[in-house]
Amino acid sequence: MRTLRFRGTQVHFLDACPVCLTATHREHNFERTFTYGRRSIGLSLPVPLCYRHHKDVTTRTSAQRWCERLAPLSGGIAGLAIGGSLFRYWSLTSQGSTLFNVAVALVVAIAFAVTLWAVLLFWIAPMFASPAAKAVHSSVRMTRYDPSRNILELTFTNDTVAELTARANLAILIPEQENLRAFRIYGHILDHDIRYNNSIQTQVLLDHAPTKQEALALLQPVVDKVMVQQLGEGTFYDLSILAIEEFSLT
Repeated sequence: MRTLRFRGTQVHFLDACPVCLTATHREHNFERTFTYGRRSIGLSLPVPLCYRHHKDVTTRTSAQRWCERLAPLSGGIAGLAIGGSLFRYWSLTSQGSTLFNVAVALVVAIAFAVTLWAVLLFWIAPMFASPAAKAVHSSVRMTRYDPSRNILELTFTNDTVAELTARANLAILIPEQENLRAFRIYGHILDHDIRYNNSIQTQVLLDHAPTKQEALALLQPVVDKVMVQQLGEGTFYDLSILAIEEFSLT
């Protein structure tokens, strides 16, 4: 598990499922609402998923479907009951004018109905999700958000996905160290077992120019993704360094 911090919420994800690293099929919005006193900010993060995990996260259990169906009905009934009770009480005790009491009771009823609907739909219903759907949602989690500085914190369960995402967003990534330099590493991978012969590259932040041995290790997350997507896990391959260059993020 690894946590990254980004400036802004426009995080770019590579063509790799955050759960299994396989090729992606469709994006799914991972959503979360952050509350700061009376202020609430809802964030939506489009994350690409493979076909299997996209199906897992979009398939609703019967309990979820029932909860989603009952959410507006329950909110409406509860809102009418609260609003009606308030209006009846004010009328019996002769408090305020009729028009004023109706308006206030209506506002209270709507607020209570919307609140209960939101709680049932966005908090209670997800609790009945299948274990597979919960595993997908936990693969990428928005753990913190600072609206004043526009800093988003993401936590990944897969360290390889976290590293690849960090490298794909170097311009907005907030590194743990300061004064780091950006390097682009070009390599070549040859795997006779799966007949794969191609060039690969990655970009990293370091405090020094990497040696060839360090560059080989830095290419490993990219190799892991390639091996998964090319069905070559466990096969033997040759990895060589073609070039290492420093570049500017600005």
